Amino acid sequence: MDYPIGTILPYAGYIADTTALWQEGWLLCDGTSLGTHNSNYQALHDIIGFTYGSAGNSFYLPDFRGQFLRGADNGRGKDPEAATRTHPRPDLANPGTSGDNPGSVQDGQIASHTHTYSKFSDGHYLQNGLGSDVRNLDAGSAISSAIGGAENRPVNMSVYYIIKGKSDKASDTPIGTILLYAGAITDGGASLHSKGWLPCDGRPLLATSTSYQYLYAVIDATYGATGSTDFFVPDYRGVFHRGVDSGKGRDPEASERNSPRYDTPVPPPIPGNKGDNVGSLQNSQFANHAHNYFLSSGRRDIINLTAKECMKNNAYSRTSSNALDAQGTPVNGTETRPINISVHYLICFDNSTTPSSPSFQIPIGAIIGYSVKIADPATLTGDTWMLCAGQDMDVTQYRDLYNVIGTMYGGDPENSVFCLPDYQGMFLRGVDHGRGKDPDANTRSSPRLDKPSPGNAKDMVGSVQSDTFTNHTHIYTIFQDTAYSDYGSGDNYMNDNTVTEKFNSIGGSETRPTNASVNYLIKVKDVSTS
Repeated sequence: MDYPIGTILPYAGYIADTTALWQEGWLLCDGTSLGTHNSNYQALHDIIGFTYGSAGNSFYLPDFRGQFLRGADNGRGKDPEAATRTHPRPDLANPGTSGDNPGSVQDGQIASHTHTYSKFSDGHYLQNGLGSDVRNLDAGSAISSAIGGAENRPVNMSVYYIIKGKSDKASDTPIGTILLYAGAITDGGASLHSKGWLPCDGRPLLATSTSYQYLYAVIDATYGATGSTDFFVPDYRGVFHRGVDSGKGRDPEASERNSPRYDTPVPPPIPGNKGDNVGSLQNSQFANHAHNYFLSSGRRDIINLTAKECMKNNAYSRTSSNALDAQGTPVNGTETRPINISVHYLICFDNSTTPSSPSFQIPIGAIIGYSVKIADPATLTGDTWMLCAGQDMDVTQYRDLYNVIGTMYGGDPENSVFCLPDYQGMFLRGVDHGRGKDPDANTRSSPRLDKPSPGNAKDMVGSVQSDTFTNHTHIYTIFQDTAYSDYGSGDNYMNDNTVTEKFNSIGGSETRPTNASVNYLIKVKDVSTS
C-alpha cells in the first residue's frame, strides 16, 4: 500500500459515475453517508470515524464541494482563528469535528481595514465688512457605498476531491489524479514522465498519441482543445484549487465561472469547461462590504474678521446645503488571496507503466492531503510519509528526499540539516512560472527566515506569501454647508480648511476564502527502501 487510507487528492477528470473510482479504491468527497457496518467501508471508517459527522448507523465522507482546502494549523498560529473553526455538518446529530482539527470548516472573510477620506470643511465667505458666521455641525453617522462581490476568494480552478477508501489493488492511482509536488522540476519533467506524471502547465498533447490516449479519454477538452488534433493539460500555475460546487451553494457564482483558456492571447477553438464544472476558472474578488463614517459636532463662530467699520445698510445673509460625493483613499494590494505557499501540480497520465511495487508510481516529494488528525505519522505507512510541519531532517538518512527538495524549505547545510515544508495553516498555490496569475510572484518570501539557509523566494516552489485583498476604495456622501454674509463695504475674506478622517474598521484577522481543514503529508521514501 502506498497511499494511506484517508488520503485526499484533487481529480481533474469529469466524474459522471463513481463506480470506476471505487474500483481504484477512491470515493468522491461529496458528503455521502456510508454504513458503519458495511464491510466495504470498514477500513475507511476505522480511519476517519465520525470526523465529518454521523447519524444513526452512518458516517459521512468529507464534503469539499465549493471549498478550498487549508492545512490544519496544529497550533502553529498561521490560522489566527483556528480555535473557532466550526463543525462540517451542523445539520447532523453528531456534526463532526471543530476547532484546530482536520475536517473543521471556516467561513470566508476580509481582513480588518479602513480608509481615510478628506472632507472640505468650513468654507466661510464674508464680503465687504465686519461680520460674523455661526455654524452648527450635528453629530451623526453615515455609510459608504458598498463594493465587492458575493464572497472572498483567490483566483482558482475547480477540481473534484477524492478520498482513498480501500487498498486492494497494485495500481491505485486513477488517470487524471492531481498530485502536489514539493520539489523543483529541472529536467522538463522527464523523470516524472517516466513514472506516469506530467506537470500541470497547460501544455498541448496530441490526442491521437498512444502515450496520452488514456488521459485524453478522461479529460477530453475539459481544459481546452484545438479541435480533433491537440488537447491541453490543466494549467494550475499561479492558481488555487477549489472543489467543484455541484450545486452545493458554497460557490455563489459557480454558474458564472469562465473557461480555463478564455484569457489566453489566442484562445483555442474549444476553450474548455465553464460554469459549475470541473476545470473552470474564477478570478479573485473580495466580499461586498461598506464602512460607516462619523461626523463630529461643534459650534463654530468666526467674529470680527476685519477691522473695517460695519455698515448695516444692504446687509443680508445666505446659506446653502449640498450633497457631495467623494472617495476614500485606496488600500491594500493587487489581488485577493489567503496566506499561501507555492507548490507544483502533477497529473497522472498513465498508470500502466507502474513497476511491480506501486511505490515507484508516486515520486518522492509528492504531497497528499490527509483527512484526520495524526497522532503518529509513522503509523500510516512506516516512514514513507511524514507530516508537512517544517521538521529538521538529516541529509544522510533521507538522501533521496534531499536530492529532490534540498534546502528549498530551509535548512542548515553545514550541519547536514534540511527542512520539510510547513503547510500548517497554509493554503497551497501553484508556482506561477511567469504566467501572471500571481501578480506578486516576484515579491514572495522565503519560508524559514530562522534558518541559515532560509529557502526559496520569489517565483519558486516553496516560497510564501501573506494574505491581502485587492486595492479598492469607496464612494461616500457628505453634506456640505456654506454660509455667505454681506454687511456693506469692506474687505473680502475666505477661510478654507481640509481635514482628514477615517472610516471605521471592518473585517477579521485575515483575508481567506471558505475552507476546510486537512493535514498535508510528504512522501519521504519509497516503500522498497524504507
